[in-house]
Amino acid sequence: MFYNTGIATYVWVLSNTKTPERKGRVQLIKGVHLYGKMRKSLGSKRKVMGEEDIALITRTCGNFETIDAMDLDKPAEVKSNRGRQSQNAKTEEPKTFSSKIFHSHEFGYRRITVERPLRMSYQFSDERARRDGSRVGV
Repeated sequence: MFYNTGIATYVWVLSNTKTPERKGRVQLIKGVHLYGKMRKSLGSKRKVMGEEDIALITRTCGNFETIDAMDLDKPAEVKSNRGRQSQNAKTEEPKTFSSKIFHSHEFGYRRITVERPLRMSYQFSDERARRDGSRVGV
């Protein structure tokens, strides 16, 4: 989804037109395991989200629902057996998906101010130039 980056990517959806049940609440969706391996790497990108993964996140966000950690039907990671092997083999954590809803005060903030540039409309015409010019004594 996000190319040429090796860092984790987070999506933050903000709205100033929330429905009443969403006001004062924050929904966190953990979709860290929603990916498949790419057939061929694209730069530092080696994973891709499938259509059903994107649909699951979109549906969960749209329905504003809480989902306890549910197991995903994803294949286990294939680890390279090259190089030095650890004596204590690590057990892979289960691949899960979850969604939780919190009150905004639980995060220690009440309001976020988003600064936007001033939007003004300018239209240049001969009539407007004459009208505006007469005000300043031109």
